[in-house]
Amino acid sequence: MTLYDDDFVTWTRQQADALRTMPANSGLDIDHLVDEIEGLGRTAIADLSNTIRQVLRGLIRRSIDPSSVSIEDICTGQSEAIIRADAGVWRHVDLDRLWWLAKRSFDADLPDSCPFTIEQMIAEDFDVSRMAASLRL
Repeated sequence: MTLYDDDFVTWTRQQADALRTMPANSGLDIDHLVDEIEGLGRTAIADLSNTIRQVLRGLIRRSIDPSSVSIEDICTGQSEAIIRADAGVWRHVDLDRLWWLAKRSFDADLPDSCPFTIEQMIAEDFDVSRMAASLRL
């Protein structure tokens, strides 16, 4: 397995660093290539982060009012998170920040830090009912 397969974001950073060491007269548009490659890593993190934030919002909503969001909708989002977490992108997600973003519009007594791990959020045995119930105080 290569770094590209195991940790795509780190791979993009390494490739950008390697491009920066190339001579300016190489004929490549190094500055723009660096921007594009680093952008791929940032986009992968942002896409996964947005998906997880939506799943967290769904879990919070469901814990407050079980009829407000369907299990199917949350599972659909979580399935998307599994796909987007591929190639180690999940290692670069700030789950506590996503938790803060997800919970800030709710008037509920919720933990300060995310009560779930990133591994739980992208696990194939993700259990919406159990996770939402764990938020009820």
